[in-house]
Amino acid sequence: MSAPNVKTVYAKARSETAKLLGYGDNIDGLTPEQSTRLDIACALRVALDDQAAKVLRGESADVSKLLSASEALSRRRTSRTRAPRLHLHPTTSCPFARQRR
Repeated sequence: MSAPNVKTVYAKARSETAKLLGYGDNIDGLTPEQSTRLDIACALRVALDDQAAKVLRGESADVSKLLSASEALSRRRTSRTRAPRLHLHPTTSCPFARQRR
Protein backbone atom coordinates (compact mmCIF):
# COMPACT_ATOMS: atom_id res chain seq x y z
CA MET A 1 0.00 0.00 0.00
CA SER A 2 1.53 3.30 -1.05
CA ALA A 3 1.55 6.43 1.06
CA PRO A 4 -1.04 9.05 0.08
CA ASN A 5 0.08 12.16 -1.79
CA VAL A 6 0.60 14.94 0.77
CA LYS A 7 -0.80 17.64 -1.55
CA THR A 8 -3.95 15.63 -2.15
CA VAL A 9 -4.46 14.94 1.57
CA TYR A 10 -3.91 18.61 2.45
CA ALA A 11 -6.26 19.80 -0.32
CA LYS A 12 -8.97 17.43 0.93
CA ALA A 13 -8.47 18.54 4.55
CA ARG A 14 -8.58 22.21 3.50
CA SER A 15 -11.79 21.67 1.51
CA GLU A 16 -13.48 19.80 4.37
CA THR A 17 -12.38 22.43 6.89
CA ALA A 18 -13.74 25.21 4.66
CA LYS A 19 -17.13 23.48 4.69
CA LEU A 20 -16.89 23.09 8.46
CA LEU A 21 -16.33 26.85 8.78
CA GLY A 22 -19.24 27.61 6.44
CA TYR A 23 -17.15 28.94 3.53
CA GLY A 24 -18.70 26.56 0.99
CA ASP A 25 -17.01 24.86 -1.93
CA ASN A 26 -15.30 27.82 -3.64
CA ILE A 27 -12.21 28.29 -1.47
CA ASP A 28 -10.33 30.06 -4.27
CA GLY A 29 -12.59 33.12 -3.85
CA LEU A 30 -11.99 33.65 -0.13
CA THR A 31 -10.89 36.99 1.25
CA PRO A 32 -7.38 37.14 2.73
CA GLU A 33 -8.89 37.10 6.23
CA GLN A 34 -11.02 34.05 5.45
CA SER A 35 -8.04 32.31 3.88
CA THR A 36 -5.94 32.94 6.98
CA ARG A 37 -8.71 31.66 9.25
CA LEU A 38 -9.02 28.58 7.06
CA ASP A 39 -5.26 27.94 7.19
CA ILE A 40 -5.27 28.17 11.00
CA ALA A 41 -8.29 25.89 11.33
CA CYS A 42 -6.74 23.42 8.88
CA ALA A 43 -3.49 23.36 10.88
CA LEU A 44 -5.49 22.66 14.03
CA ARG A 45 -7.32 19.87 12.26
CA VAL A 46 -4.05 18.33 11.05
CA ALA A 47 -2.76 18.44 14.65
CA LEU A 48 -5.91 16.64 15.82
CA ASP A 49 -5.55 14.04 13.08
CA ASP A 50 -1.91 13.49 14.04
CA GLN A 51 -2.81 12.81 17.68
CA ALA A 52 -5.72 10.56 16.65
CA ALA A 53 -3.39 8.57 14.38
CA LYS A 54 -1.03 8.02 17.32
CA VAL A 55 -3.88 6.59 19.36
CA LEU A 56 -4.91 4.29 16.48
CA ARG A 57 -1.31 3.03 16.16
CA GLY A 58 -1.28 2.23 19.86
CA GLU A 59 1.10 5.05 20.74
CA SER A 60 0.46 7.48 23.54
CA ALA A 61 -1.05 10.76 22.43
CA ASP A 62 -0.19 14.12 23.94
CA VAL A 63 -3.47 14.81 25.69
CA SER A 64 -2.71 18.48 26.25
CA LYS A 65 -2.05 18.99 22.51
CA LEU A 66 -5.18 17.04 21.65
CA LEU A 67 -7.35 19.04 24.02
CA SER A 68 -5.82 22.38 23.08
CA ALA A 69 -6.24 21.82 19.33
CA SER A 70 -9.77 20.50 19.80
CA GLU A 71 -10.86 23.49 21.89
CA ALA A 72 -9.25 25.98 19.49
CA LEU A 73 -10.93 24.39 16.47
CA SER A 74 -14.26 24.29 18.29
CA ARG A 75 -13.98 28.02 19.10
CA ARG A 76 -13.26 28.82 15.46
CA ARG A 77 -16.24 26.77 14.32
CA THR A 78 -18.69 28.23 16.83
CA SER A 79 -17.59 31.79 16.06
CA ARG A 80 -18.82 31.19 12.49
CA THR A 81 -22.15 29.64 13.53
CA ARG A 82 -23.47 32.06 16.12
CA ALA A 83 -27.22 32.37 16.52
CA PRO A 84 -28.86 35.43 14.95
CA ARG A 85 -28.93 38.51 17.13
CA LEU A 86 -32.30 39.35 18.60
CA HIS A 87 -33.74 42.72 19.50
CA LEU A 88 -36.95 43.68 21.23
CA HIS A 89 -40.01 44.59 19.22
CA PRO A 90 -41.01 48.19 20.07
CA THR A 91 -44.46 47.19 21.35
CA THR A 92 -43.55 44.09 23.33
CA SER A 93 -40.92 42.92 25.76
CA CYS A 94 -40.69 39.47 24.15
CA PRO A 95 -37.20 39.04 22.61
CA PHE A 96 -38.59 36.51 20.11
CA ALA A 97 -41.15 38.87 18.62
CA ARG A 98 -38.84 39.83 15.78
CA GLN A 99 -35.38 38.74 14.67
CA ARG A 100 -32.80 41.13 13.27
CA ARG A 101 -31.88 40.18 9.73
